[in-house]
Amino acid sequence: MPMPQPAIGLLKKNDEDHQLERILRRLGYRVFAYTRCHLMFSSLAGHGANLALIDRPLGEKEISLIKKYRSRETKNAATILCCGEGQSPRTPPGCSQLVDPLDIPALHRALQQHMTQYDRKKLRASIRLPALVCDRGEHLLGEVNVLGTGGAQLQSSTRPLRTGQNLEVVIPLLGQKKELEIPCQVVYAQEPVAENNFHYQAGIQFLTHDDELVRDLEHYLSCHLLTAPDDNGYHYRPAAAPSHII
Repeated sequence: MPMPQPAIGLLKKNDEDHQLERILRRLGYRVFAYTRCHLMFSSLAGHGANLALIDRPLGEKEISLIKKYRSRETKNAATILCCGEGQSPRTPPGCSQLVDPLDIPALHRALQQHMTQYDRKKLRASIRLPALVCDRGEHLLGEVNVLGTGGAQLQSSTRPLRTGQNLEVVIPLLGQKKELEIPCQVVYAQEPVAENNFHYQAGIQFLTHDDELVRDLEHYLSCHLLTAPDDNGYHYRPAAAPSHII
């Protein structure tokens, strides 16, 4: 049974389009956004959210409300993360601070620190990139539909990959004039079914994790999460591949 998507409460300034909300959804989180502080804190438990992000300045009444919430919900209180550098003087006691929520690697690390029950150690996102799979002199064209700093999920309509198979995959980082050649191993394989549009799918784990590779992937994923258009529903599909791998 797949693990349910983790839920996050988000307090924002108004009902207009909100970039942090879009990024969280692209990362695969269920986001419940509010403009009123009391509504968010009265709804967190019902949504199963154990993290609340505050992305706007707080007034004295709201800080008092948060203090009451924390004193009342001593065992089941959600972790509260205040975003933005200018909010430091009004950060309620016991709440954590995230200076720049649009620093994607920093945001991911903060979410992992406060949502330890969800195994999402690797930054990853749904994406669409071509891929060339190299296997002992044979070459297979495929597509990356999930890319992470630890691996990727590939799909192909022509040939299955085998669990345990060692390969080299070539992934062009489109728009950045860079191409990655990465040794990897197949850690799971799926047969064509209706749910994956009758494609062969495989999860690959990268066998090298040098700092330059991780930096390149973090930079590319950050750009994708910040700039990918919303008119393509593909980008809203949560990254469903096993998170301890990718």
